[in-house]
Amino acid sequence: MVAVANERRSPFGLVVTGEAESWLPALRTLVGPQWLVTYRARDDHELLDVVQSGVADAAVLDDEAEWALDLLQLLRMIRRVDAMFPVVMVTYRRDRRWLEHALDLTAFSVVAKPLELEELLRQIQRMMTRLDDMLRGLEMEFEPEDPAKGSGSGEGGGGAGDDSGNVATDFMLIIECDGEKHQAALLERFGQEGLKCRALT
Repeated sequence: MVAVANERRSPFGLVVTGEAESWLPALRTLVGPQWLVTYRARDDHELLDVVQSGVADAAVLDDEAEWALDLLQLLRMIRRVDAMFPVVMVTYRRDRRWLEHALDLTAFSVVAKPLELEELLRQIQRMMTRLDDMLRGLEMEFEPEDPAKGSGSGEGGGGAGDDSGNVATDFMLIIECDGEKHQAALLERFGQEGLKCRALT
């Protein structure tokens, strides 16, 4: 089992299309419904409806899904609805101009086909981390300052980050697998920064 634990009370909502849909059984097993809820979009209208409704937090869009528009046009329409909605684009495209257009439209990332499970998990973890950081930033912005806590510049102060000013994440990737080889591969793939890993027995 792989679970991504955070401070949010509701699961992370993700629109999945194309190759990502083939990994749905694995996502249900590895991540679990308490952390991740997936939505399928069969066409452009369903996708835009889901984005506009606000039930999803991000999307993985495959350029081989049955879209009436190409991925860039689709992303442009999403930006008219939500300028900050994270979109991972899964594509065979390699040309520089296309990639530049995707970045101009603030695609969260562009992933080359074929989409592997480890890469999908990594992208989900990154989008969850960004959302958690954004929510924490909003909470800090609107939370009244407690004079008793002081500036937090001394020893033991703060706690939300390290000496470099980076905000620590609250995510933990919990891995349960049959062998150490699989566990080591996942740990190597995800790395240690901003991610704690432990094996369940």
